[in-house]
Amino acid sequence: MTSDKFKKIEELISQKDKTFIIFHDTETTGVSQTDRILQSAHTLYELKGDKLVFHDYVEENIMPPVEIGPMSASIHGIWYPDLEGCPVFADSETLKYFDIFIQHRVYYCAHNSDFDISQLEKEGVNYPTELVIDTLQIAKLFNKDNPKIDSNGLQYLRYYYNFDMQSDFTDFLSDYNIVKLQPHTALSDIAVLGYYFIELMKAKVFSDFDEAVVMSNTPSISPELGFQKQFPKGTPLPEIITGSYKQGTNTKRGIDYLNWAMTKMATLAPDNKLAIAHYTMEAVANEDISLTDKAITPMKAVAAAFLPEFHELLRSSGYEVERVKDKTLQMIQDNVLNIEANGLQDDRDAGYSSLKKMLKYAKVGEIADLIKRNKTKAAEG
Repeated sequence: MTSDKFKKIEELISQKDKTFIIFHDTETTGVSQTDRILQSAHTLYELKGDKLVFHDYVEENIMPPVEIGPMSASIHGIWYPDLEGCPVFADSETLKYFDIFIQHRVYYCAHNSDFDISQLEKEGVNYPTELVIDTLQIAKLFNKDNPKIDSNGLQYLRYYYNFDMQSDFTDFLSDYNIVKLQPHTALSDIAVLGYYFIELMKAKVFSDFDEAVVMSNTPSISPELGFQKQFPKGTPLPEIITGSYKQGTNTKRGIDYLNWAMTKMATLAPDNKLAIAHYTMEAVANEDISLTDKAITPMKAVAAAFLPEFHELLRSSGYEVERVKDKTLQMIQDNVLNIEANGLQDDRDAGYSSLKKMLKYAKVGEIADLIKRNKTKAAEG
């Protein structure tokens, strides 16, 4: 990195009347808690009207402090010879750029930002939550009612929307000096990410970057779910809640199975937990199930903590919403701290990432309020 180039970028993004965003991706030595970044790529765009204007990109290999996992290398293709002479993260271009991006409040976007942000945090880079956009979560929200979409993975979406057959996509890649994409390398991935983000803008999926941040912290609540043999994929949740299933010669209630899933299935995705609670509360509102049914105890706790639209319904039976909310969130926080203290973050049964996601969803209101305060402060000069 030349000092002149860095200085020009810093002067550019320091202009208070302009808005900038970076698209970022990392490749790592693996996906466990101890794994680290070995490649980073980001690209800088300026928002002008309703369009994004390209300014610069940086792709950098980084010498990690841990060994590279062969499984990870088989995906991204980066091995020890590729890292000879490369800096450690503390001496990298990437760190210098991220320091000024954070200082000048440049928006950050990644596909599954939870992962990339967690990798940056291992290197001491803490990006403000109110500036982080996750196109994976936005895609989940946008695509949840489209039965034709089987995945929200970035490369899947590239082929689903047929980016490669669009003439402007080839022009877009020229800014990155990419002739042929190499999926699962950081630069190729951010090129697809940037193009997908622009397509989301064109479709007016969000009105501005701040709304995109809020969407990134909002759960995707789908009316359909599936649980192996009991309930095939795509079974409407209202049917599961009020229906039954066979276990051997016994007939059991669907709501009892959902109770088991909520309390025992550590790998149950946060969005699915909230969806079960949401549609259970709707069933209560429709008098399809009783609010006093013991099977819905975990659903009520989740509704108290994450679904304010059902608070009045809960209170109508004397349910102590605030007490249960505080207790539920504290229990999640305690579980996270316990997992971290015992080094169990990579234990599938620990459900660590799921718990962290739940805490993130709990703060969406705080993030929205912070964004409003920042806008007001900016307007007042």
